[in-house]
Amino acid sequence: MSATGFTTDWLEERYRFDLAARSGNFSDLFIQHLGTKKSYHLLDLGAGIGSNTKYFIDKINADQYWYLLEIDQQLIDYGKVTLHKFLTENEFEVRGNEIQLVARKDYTIHIRYIRDSIFNIKPTQYLAFDGILGNALLDVFTIVQLQELFDHLKSTHAPKLFSIIYQNMEWLDEDIDNPYFVAKY
Repeated sequence: MSATGFTTDWLEERYRFDLAARSGNFSDLFIQHLGTKKSYHLLDLGAGIGSNTKYFIDKINADQYWYLLEIDQQLIDYGKVTLHKFLTENEFEVRGNEIQLVARKDYTIHIRYIRDSIFNIKPTQYLAFDGILGNALLDVFTIVQLQELFDHLKSTHAPKLFSIIYQNMEWLDEDIDNPYFVAKY
């Protein structure tokens, strides 16, 4: 089990279910709002083993610079291995080292893991990114943490995609804010 409480096997197995549950409409809107550029700088908050990168890498037809922010070193190490495998299985030419993978198809993909906490990023640092994703955060952050993060993200006009999908969710009545979120889901 990783330092954040996830097993790498579980995250890898979960990918196919997450893939099936993703909203193509939201993903298409995210890409549409990126606009037309020759390259994109994309930030994945709480990147885990790189599921967002795997999902979007073929959908964005331009050079891509992915910054995968993750606090858990075990997930980073496993993510590097699974991303390398994913890229080679999908006919990308992969060159790289421990820190950065570079893949070429019709465009160049740079993937770099950054080990740090989301809360160490200053609001102005978000301005460097053309798109920000955070799909794995909504189910592990408290409302206070989410509010702090969203307050920081106000500084950028870059498209953001944060989503969570639950079916047959069971809520434990431990948080005074739960009724609000149960109603939203």
